[in-house]
Amino acid sequence: LSQYTSQIENTRGAEVKTNFGAIRRLHAAYYLANGTRTGETSTDIGIGSSAGQIPSSCTSTSYFRYTWGNSSMGDPVIYIDANRCTSGGKAPSASTSYYWRYWINPGTGWEQWSCTVNGVAKWEYSERTLSCP
Repeated sequence: LSQYTSQIENTRGAEVKTNFGAIRRLHAAYYLANGTRTGETSTDIGIGSSAGQIPSSCTSTSYFRYTWGNSSMGDPVIYIDANRCTSGGKAPSASTSYYWRYWINPGTGWEQWSCTVNGVAKWEYSERTLSCP
């Protein structure tokens, strides 16, 4: 990517940071209310296709689509992926495929970020500065 394109793409990180924060709060609330994440659904953490939800597919109002799953680290850790839309998302679409992954543990407050570009993990760290790809 050109330096200009990279800088513009980095501004898209604001959407990711906002949505990861909302998901983190909802996941923590579920865990605190239930003492486990067993039974937690996408709806519980705000991800879906209905109005007002964080989009699970590329839409004209979002640069990313969001997915989540169980972490191999066990309960209550989950991971959330923000996959940059290369088509069907908010214009302009990305020319390079990449995604952010965010692991969170509401029991300890631990969190970890990573960025994967074209299937290659670039780095992992525990700060909230977003710069990818």
